[in-house]
Amino acid sequence: MVDLQQETIEFLQAELRRAQREIRSNYRVIASMRATLVENNLPVQHAIASVRICIAQSDQEICPLSLAAINSSPPPFEGCALVALNPLHPDYKCAELPCGHRFNAVWLMRHFVHARTFRCPICRRGKRKFKFDVRMIPAELLRASE
Repeated sequence: MVDLQQETIEFLQAELRRAQREIRSNYRVIASMRATLVENNLPVQHAIASVRICIAQSDQEICPLSLAAINSSPPPFEGCALVALNPLHPDYKCAELPCGHRFNAVWLMRHFVHARTFRCPICRRGKRKFKFDVRMIPAELLRASE
């Protein structure tokens, strides 16, 4: 009985550490997005107006980048631990651009990093070139863009 309790405690502690690492990673993504906006002379408030992080309209809403449901899109690359961009709202997995196109938020961020652009992958509306502060972007997203 005592062994089972100890195993449970150790398991929960490991899960807590994993969740804390994921939250730190998510905060780095948010900080990177803010730094990118500032570096490109866009007001930080533009991030809220230009990319809306939200809940998918339905479980069947498809992400054009992952070709899977937005809420259950697989990670964009092997080893990706990011599930959502907002650690306060992990169920907000959808990103909507001003043009109205909607994507899985992690897949869209990966697209922005990989293409070094803030343009919609479908209609190409948005800012062409962005200078990313690579120190602020999680290493796993940078690895995926190589």
